[in-house]
Amino acid sequence: MNTILPPPPCKFPTIVIVEDDAHFANSLKRKIEKDCQCQVVAVFNSGIECINQIHQCVPELLIIDFELPLLTGVDTLKQLISKGLRLPAIFITAFNFPEYVEAAAQFENTSCILKQDIGQICNAIDKLSGHVRQNIKLTEEDLHLIKFICDGFDNTSIAAHYNVSEETIKKRKQLLTKKIGIENNSSAMLKWAIKNKAYELK
Repeated sequence: MNTILPPPPCKFPTIVIVEDDAHFANSLKRKIEKDCQCQVVAVFNSGIECINQIHQCVPELLIIDFELPLLTGVDTLKQLISKGLRLPAIFITAFNFPEYVEAAAQFENTSCILKQDIGQICNAIDKLSGHVRQNIKLTEEDLHLIKFICDGFDNTSIAAHYNVSEETIKKRKQLLTKKIGIENNSSAMLKWAIKNKAYELK
């Protein structure tokens, strides 16, 4: 008797969808959570709503429509980057325009998929996750957080420095440790940071 094993967990367990078509967004959410083994933590119907609320969930992947009311998907991603939030992103669109592919190419760790091909979304997620794992790039915010952790600061102290909640720091730590592929604890971070020259012992 053959044993059928479930597919491995998605490398992006938390996802945010930004899509103004509510019916399509809900269908996409169901598809992702059923077939891709990922959790959709929020669905926003506009770029502005995403920018204002995404800090509450700190996702690991953004799936965003090119055409959104008031603020395009490209401009939304630019504003998130300007606020220090760099996320891998999959742009979705109903139109096969070459300029959309060119617009997405200006960002690191992005891809495009047509809405009519949305059945391939799991493959798109897996492909992007593999690319990101091979091209880990730490932001200045990542490096500062690594230094705080390695210096022995607790969540309360780090939160006070950034003037944010402890819960926000916990989520940032979770995002960072998943990004670099280590366990979420100080000793694992210190070992990784020294090995990868992201921290020097005093």
